[in-house]
Amino acid sequence: MHTTKLKAETRSTTGKGAARRLRSKGLVPAVFYGRGAENRPLAISPKALREAIAGEMGLNTVLELELDGASFKTLLAEYQLHPVTRDVLHADFLRVDDDRAVEVDVPLEFQGKAKGIVMGGKLRQVFLKVPVRCLPSKIPAKLTYDVSDLDIDSIVRARDLSAPEGVELRLKPAQTLGGVYGSRRGQKGEEGEGEGDDAK
Repeated sequence: MHTTKLKAETRSTTGKGAARRLRSKGLVPAVFYGRGAENRPLAISPKALREAIAGEMGLNTVLELELDGASFKTLLAEYQLHPVTRDVLHADFLRVDDDRAVEVDVPLEFQGKAKGIVMGGKLRQVFLKVPVRCLPSKIPAKLTYDVSDLDIDSIVRARDLSAPEGVELRLKPAQTLGGVYGSRRGQKGEEGEGEGDDAK
């Protein structure tokens, strides 16, 4: 499993005042938690974090958190951005184990040009990301589906998607992922067959 190193330091103070002081030093508050680990307040460099997740795996990059002379494999569980500047304000890191499955959302990419588009249809992708469950070492950078053979009113469902070995798609088989629609009825009619799941 490829991991990206990220340095962190333990912080002894919490609260808004402490967070402001950290940010004035070019750091942001963070928290590290997970199975077998107590919640630990941290301080990290937001620039280093952005660089760590800038690769192909993006937010699903397994981060090797270097903390107090030890290292822990983690995933970025949550993060908070400034609404205007989009600067990182806070981050949560979840400890992961090599032999324990995790649940993450993976980008879904439709590839090719559908036959139905040439006939006047429109390709619509309902899910931009799909939820999967797998070991950290098995997390795919993305899942793909070739839409080249889709005619007008053809639909892609979860059962049509091929996932790599060891990767479980956490959607009902009949869930609509997208399709080529050539009528108003087509744009609305099939969407309900996913039984309540929203677009990701």
